[in-house]
Amino acid sequence: HKFKEEPIAYGLTALIAYIVLPEDKSGALEELEGTLQKISEISQIESLTVHRFS
Repeated sequence: HKFKEEPIAYGLTALIAYIVLPEDKSGALEELEGTLQKISEISQIESLTVHRFS
């Protein structure tokens, strides 16, 4: 959906991504995290907030 970069320290940058996932697909968040973990430049993944749209 959108993203922003936040500097952390020592030249590291956090990529804050706002992603919309389908509610009716079980395990969608885990699948996305698994896909992102395969990218060598990504050292850590953390879900900060999860919301439901009504």
